[in-house]
Order: sequence, then structure tokens, then C-alpha cells
Amino acid sequence: VGGKNNTNQWDDTMSVLQPEIWNPVTGLWTVLAPQDKPRNYHSAAILLHDGRVLSGGGGLCGECNGVTELNHFDSQILSPPYLFKDNGDPAPRPIIVSAPSTIAVKTQFTVDMNGNRAKSIVRFSLVKQCVMTHSISTDQRQLALKIIGSPEQISGSRWRYTLTASGTYHDFTKGLWFLFAINSYGTPSVAKTISVA
Repeated sequence: VGGKNNTNQWDDTMSVLQPEIWNPVTGLWTVLAPQDKPRNYHSAAILLHDGRVLSGGGGLCGECNGVTELNHFDSQILSPPYLFKDNGDPAPRPIIVSAPSTIAVKTQFTVDMNGNRAKSIVRFSLVKQCVMTHSISTDQRQLALKIIGSPEQISGSRWRYTLTASGTYHDFTKGLWFLFAINSYGTPSVAKTISVA
């Protein structure tokens, strides 16, 4: 989201308005509808817990060089297509009903899912919560969690998954993460916040 096709720091020429989504399965980018404001220097694009993206800010630093019209003191929210059905209605989302508040690397933990598609979870991901300055999140990362075995049916539509954060603390850095469950349609749950300790 955002950026530009030149290195002129203090203007909006050649701004990239079209967000793109990477598909790790196909290895392809999908170009989305354009934003209505450039998001360049001093901007932020932050993944929200519900799978949407907050895009805001951008511009100079107040009245640098006497130019104020390039300051964008607003924001907008991108709702990616994976949150919708083909007809535009909201897609049914996986529901995380319980998850640990804290996990450690290389240990197993359980996550309970509920709903008519609770058994169709194909992956769980941790996404590090944003720490950003000057358009760059130096700690942004998304890591897959390993599903151990098959889900266990706890009750009617409630299923328990056993997961592990296999890796090291170089990958799974300490701090707050979003835990997402993604179903076979590519639709994520609303995230639970967990801490890697």
C-alpha cells in the first residue's frame, strides 16, 4: 500500500495508488482498486485485527519548504477481497473462541474454533503487530504455525487444533502478535492477540 516510482522525497509525483496483495500459493500479485490519496513519506499501512488495512498519513513535516498541500492528515481503510464473497457480501469467517494469551517457541498449544466451517481451517498464521517509523515496520513478519495431527471435535461445531511455533526466537520475536486462522476459502478469522514470551 502506497509508495512511489521515484526517489523525490518531498512531492507526490509518480505515487503508487494501487494496493497489491501477494498470494504465496500462486506466487502472484493481485492489483486492487486505487486509493484516493498518495501514501508516501511519513505514511503508514497497518494490518488490523479484522484483516483490513489502515492506510494513512503521508507528506512533509508540517510546512517544510513552505509546502502544505502535500501533507495528508487523513486515513482510509482497505477491505481486501478475501473478506468478501463473489457477490460482494461478507464472507463467512472462521471464529477463534479460545487461544492462549502467551506462547513460547517450540511448545505445543491449542486453539478452539467454532462455526459451520471450524473443521475447514487450512492454516494458522502469526503476524507481528506493527512497530513503525517513517513508513517502515522493521519488525513486520508473518509466520506459519504448524498444525499437529487432525482437529479434535469438542462439541457440535467446536473443533480444537493443536499447534506449534516451530522455529527460533530469531523468527518468533518476543512481543505481541495477531493469531489468524484461515479457512479453505482463504478467509481469515478476526485475530486474537497473543504474546510470544
